[in-house]
This record gives sequence, C-alpha cells and structure tokens, in this order.
Amino acid sequence: GAPTGLFSQNTSDVIAESLQRSRTMEMDKKIITLGDRKHFPKKGDELTLHYTGIVLASGIQFDSTRNRGPFVFKIGLGRMIQGFEQGVMQMSLGEKSILCLPSNLCYGDKHAGSEIPPHSNLQFEVELIKINTKKLLSRTDIEGFRSRLEAWRTSKLKRFDVREKFRKLRIEKVERRKLRPCFTVSMIRSQNLASMEAGRSILNTFPKRYLRV
Repeated sequence: GAPTGLFSQNTSDVIAESLQRSRTMEMDKKIITLGDRKHFPKKGDELTLHYTGIVLASGIQFDSTRNRGPFVFKIGLGRMIQGFEQGVMQMSLGEKSILCLPSNLCYGDKHAGSEIPPHSNLQFEVELIKINTKKLLSRTDIEGFRSRLEAWRTSKLKRFDVREKFRKLRIEKVERRKLRPCFTVSMIRSQNLASMEAGRSILNTFPKRYLRV
C-alpha cells in the first residue's frame, strides 16, 4: 500500500512540476531566413503570412496555409493565440522563422479539436509576407521583373535596329545619287565649244535633274 501511495504521490509531483514549468516557459524563436530588419508589425497592422503548425509531442501537423493561400489578419486584437502573436510581432518583413510555443501561450489546459490535446506545446513555421501594403520582392517577383526588363530592352533594340537599317538605306540612296552623271556649264565650256549658243543648245538637251549650275 505504502509503495503505491508513494509512487502515486511522486508521479503527481512530477506532473505538477512539469505543468508549473510549462506555465513559466517562454516563446522561443529561431530565424530561418532574415527579413529586412526594418519593418516590424505593430498592433492593428494587417499582416499577410504563411504558417504551418505542428504539435511538438506528436509531430502531427494540424494546420497549414501552404495548400490554401496566405493568411490575412490584424495582429494584436486577440484573433490568434497569444504565443503566435507574440512571436510574429518580433519578426521583420520578409522573415521566415520557427516559433516554439509553450502550452501556456497556446491553449493551456484546453484541447483544440481532436489533434491538439490539453497542455500541448506547439511549433509554427511562419513567413511574414506583407505588413499592410509593404512587401518585399520575392525571387519570383525579381525574376518576373528581369523578364519584363529584358523584353522591354529587346523591343527598344529592335526598334533601334530598324531605324539604323533605314538610316543606312538613306545614306546609300544619297551616295547613289552622287554617282549619277552631272554636267555643269564650266564642264561644257571646257570642251572648247564654238559658241555660247552652241553650248546653250547642248545644255537644253540634258534633263534638268542632271544639271548643276
């Protein structure tokens, strides 16, 4: 009888101590990807983020936004559990972190659905995408911008090439005109023609476009 009673008492003490420690535990944050370290959420800000939550004891994933799109909410209004909001408030724009939350900052001695039993410590992988309208460019955004820039550059170069082609054609046309036969009065006089009348009669036989006086 006595050993069983002692064992039961010791077990109760261990459970009580564990619960007491969990009540005094704090949120732990591990950064995976640094944010801009300039913009941090404030109470009332509208945040856009991704998160995946698991129960630490079982490793069961109980929720994720990755398969349904980013989650949007206003922080500091008690919509999310205390530890989640506390951790997200410490993240800068674009940051991706793992938040380890003790049960006292989650659901405490209550269960949440069938997957989160009472006194569960939870872990969230969180990516802070946007604070109000502020957003960092993602790799996809940057690649898209580069593609659009390259397309714009190509179109401009193509137009320049076309203009350059026409410019060369105009130059060639002018050069060809310079090579056409062209007669001047002095050239005709230099041929020792008998008289100016004869010269004039010769001049009249040439099309005007070939004459340069």
